[in-house]
Amino acid sequence: MSLLSLLWGCVYITAQDERARYDLDGDEVPRPLDCDDDDPTRGGPTAWFADSDADTYGNPDISAQACDPPAGFVATNTDCDDTDAGSFPGAPEPCDQVDNDCDGVVDDPTCIVDATPTGSTGDTGAPPCTDPPGLTVDVTPKLLESTASSTLVATITGGGSPEIEVSWGDDTPDSPWSPLLTQVHTYQTEGIHDLVVHARTSCGEATSRVPVAVVAPGQLLLVDTPSDERDDEVFPPTGGAWKGAGLSLYEALALSQSRSGRQAIAIAAGLPPVQVGQGLPELTDDAGTWIGAAQSATLDGTKGELLILRNPSDRLLNVTLDGFDTAVRVTSGGAGAQLLSLRITGSSTGLDVRADDVLIRDGWLEGNGGDGLAQARLAGDRIRLHHTTIVDGIRDGVLVEGVDVRIEGCVVRDNARHGIRVDTDQDVATHIGDNTIANNGGSGLKLRAGRKQVDLKNTLLVFNEDFGADGSQNRFAEGAPDHNLWWGNGLGACDGCTLGPAAIESDPALADLATGDVSLLASSPAIDAGTPTSFDKNGASVGLFDGHAPDIGALEH
Repeated sequence: MSLLSLLWGCVYITAQDERARYDLDGDEVPRPLDCDDDDPTRGGPTAWFADSDADTYGNPDISAQACDPPAGFVATNTDCDDTDAGSFPGAPEPCDQVDNDCDGVVDDPTCIVDATPTGSTGDTGAPPCTDPPGLTVDVTPKLLESTASSTLVATITGGGSPEIEVSWGDDTPDSPWSPLLTQVHTYQTEGIHDLVVHARTSCGEATSRVPVAVVAPGQLLLVDTPSDERDDEVFPPTGGAWKGAGLSLYEALALSQSRSGRQAIAIAAGLPPVQVGQGLPELTDDAGTWIGAAQSATLDGTKGELLILRNPSDRLLNVTLDGFDTAVRVTSGGAGAQLLSLRITGSSTGLDVRADDVLIRDGWLEGNGGDGLAQARLAGDRIRLHHTTIVDGIRDGVLVEGVDVRIEGCVVRDNARHGIRVDTDQDVATHIGDNTIANNGGSGLKLRAGRKQVDLKNTLLVFNEDFGADGSQNRFAEGAPDHNLWWGNGLGACDGCTLGPAAIESDPALADLATGDVSLLASSPAIDAGTPTSFDKNGASVGLFDGHAPDIGALEH
């Protein structure tokens, strides 16, 4: 056969015919790559994703190309934690510090709290909630003689059935958790008893602390008139009578100074504001004087100096002081004095502490200051300012001029200038920890040039108009402030310093700063983000903190 005959016998195949022969279903995937060349709906291999936790949602980081899913692989790639079957898009979101529903938010505001706290005997059908309970505690009387009884009434807000646990602050063991929100206790031991109440609901826990002063029989003087009476002649409680309508605070102070030993003065329950003018008797008895309230009392100033504490055993507790030039001054002789559960408002200077070893605790300072003065001036050494709210000051919240001052567990917010100003160039320690410093008109923390060894930990420094902290690197005790949360400060986090590796820069998720509620929402990154210190934030019966680590800020969630 000739060559021409062979060529004439060949058939010419077009490109279209060639594709048709190797792509029988016309899906444009050649036969070697087509998963099923008889099915035009099936093309080549696709990506499958590992599903290690078998929740039907795959790991976007582990994939394989195949026509059919390999064992342990699925089609979706939206799992945010392929080791946890409870974490996938749309999953229920319990309040467990895990992003269960894969929306990028840990414990979002709609997270579900377990309806029954551990060990609770409360209602297991409590509705879901996100905020911790609110707790207020009223105690009557708060200053009493031994063998007398105090009545505690707790008011709790929040979902679920509330329970309380009470430490009465003496040798009586803590009571077990109880649904009884009214309890009575008889004190046998003299002294200042630190009554601590813990409350819990399905929404979490809350803590309140109230000092109760107990004195020996016959030591208590009861102020039963609100007038500012100042009789020239003071009669003893037996063998005479007061000239006025009752015993005024001035007369009680004068009488107490005529006696030996420690004296206690209680303002009777139900009195209108007790009037206080200038020139109260000086406290000169070395045994100390205690001034408190039977229930609650307001001392109304006439722009004078309320009280000068001069002795180490002086105590001022459970009263409201309003409208003084200087509400309370502690002089150098008053080393060891205690100011407990005071509410000080509308005074040019709320506190002026010039003594050493003074304890200020569980207070509320609001709307004080002026003429360059802070609400609280701490000019002595080893002063402890604990669990105190300092708000709406005319100028700075706190002015530190002393040595080894500790400001811990405090809320310092909405002051016109700086939250805390450390105004000394001494190279000595200042401890600022577990505080919430927010929304102040200057910096949250202002450090004078040259000041060193400021120990700053577990503190929220947020939404201040200037810096969170204004101070160079060498003014901090460890070189870089660490384990704090910084957010929303107008000029930046920390001027002249570098934040430590455990610092957090994100929204603190406060409940409602506009109304002064600086508690943490369940989604807050401050929860369990602090570092343990020696400061007891919540009271001994619940340890130093709730959870795996202390929360950053003044309040535990």
